[in-house]
Amino acid sequence: FKEGYIMIKIQNVLKKYHGKEMDVVAVDGVSCEFPNKGMFFLLGKSGCGKTTFLNILSGLDYYDYGSIQIDGRELNQLDEQGLDLYRNRDIGIIFQEYNLIQELSAYDNIALASRIQEKEDKKILCRKVKRILEFVGLTGYDARMMNELSGGQRQRVAIARALIKRPRIILADEPTGNLDSN
Repeated sequence: FKEGYIMIKIQNVLKKYHGKEMDVVAVDGVSCEFPNKGMFFLLGKSGCGKTTFLNILSGLDYYDYGSIQIDGRELNQLDEQGLDLYRNRDIGIIFQEYNLIQELSAYDNIALASRIQEKEDKKILCRKVKRILEFVGLTGYDARMMNELSGGQRQRVAIARALIKRPRIILADEPTGNLDSN
């Protein structure tokens, strides 16, 4: 990135959900810019569109009107392959509901994110996963299945899954809601 470069530029973004009886406006005319460095927070009441907005920024959902430019590329103009590359390489997502695969261990949930991104030697991948598990305070939990973990531990697996890819952008939807204060 160029120093001072605007990484994300959002202009007048609108998102509607079309219901049987009425439309619901989830994101209404949002405009903002985010530079290539820093931490930014979205605050608002429950149901005001924060999750929808993050889903739009991640490329998981489309917007109806407006413009979102990531590094000068218009998000709505990326084809499926371009969106997949964007999500796999550039974005780390920490979901409010974790979105972990229940049939996989903590290790495999984290390793899967790295495997999708690139082919790695098993030994290198193993070291990366063990290091990230230690970073999030889950050393020794690698073989645990999701139903064997507390809500806070599952949240830390979700955080580790987002971090292992070393993304340029991390989108986190209430990432600390189930964690203790430490």
